[in-house]
Amino acid sequence: MAEEIPDREFNFLDVVPDARLAFEQIVQTRDFSRQIALFNASFTPRLVRKASAVTSLDHHTMRQQKGNIHALINWKR
Repeated sequence: MAEEIPDREFNFLDVVPDARLAFEQIVQTRDFSRQIALFNASFTPRLVRKASAVTSLDHHTMRQQKGNIHALINWKR
């Protein structure tokens, strides 16, 4: 699937679940700044996914070790 994505165009409404209402609000708004605000409010939260438990633990350990990645690697062994 991933190799099929480059150099292709996709319809936004086909690839973003439940986007139609937000899309309609955005295209009906004439003010560009308001369009950006609506887009951000509707779609930006979807871009950031929650870190896994392992990733969160790694971040926590790295903060405790003040960024010392070697301590993290040694801790995992």
